Amino acid sequence: MKKTETQELSQGKLNLGYSLPINYNDKNLYAAIIFNAVFGGTPQSKLFKIVREKYSLAYYASSSFNAINGFINVQSGIDSKDKSKVISLINEQLASIQSGNFETELINHIKHELVNARLNLLDSPRKMLEQQFVNNLLGRSISFEDWQRNILAVQKEDIISVAKLVKLQSIFFLEGKK
Repeated sequence: MKKTETQELSQGKLNLGYSLPINYNDKNLYAAIIFNAVFGGTPQSKLFKIVREKYSLAYYASSSFNAINGFINVQSGIDSKDKSKVISLINEQLASIQSGNFETELINHIKHELVNARLNLLDSPRKMLEQQFVNNLLGRSISFEDWQRNILAVQKEDIISVAKLVKLQSIFFLEGKK
């Protein structure tokens, strides 16, 4: 599905929706979490480093993975005239991950960032309560130690396998018109 709308904005907003058939109870969950971080989920990601920094085609570029519905949302703020270039560049970054074009050092850095973020969650009663609520809804429970072990066990080949499952489902573009 493709949809474009126009509003008086200084920048366009491009969202790409991808399916990733992995959920909270899937053995590939942790590889999917790290895939998302490599793709667009952190400032070290390909979308941030390539689309935003290297080519300066986006005011922001990121992705988020929802393990409840198996959905990856890529968001970017762009000049409307660059829409085709940005879509192409985002697709290239996905293909790059699918072919294993990323460093083990990046994976290790991201793993440690994720572990530290999870530790911070343990310091926030509100965040812990939210996580417990989700765990109860999904009928699962996992200790920090088990979660950490699962994150640290993910290998490059696992991320590549997960990346190959990602399929573009929709493009929504809110065209900026000055």
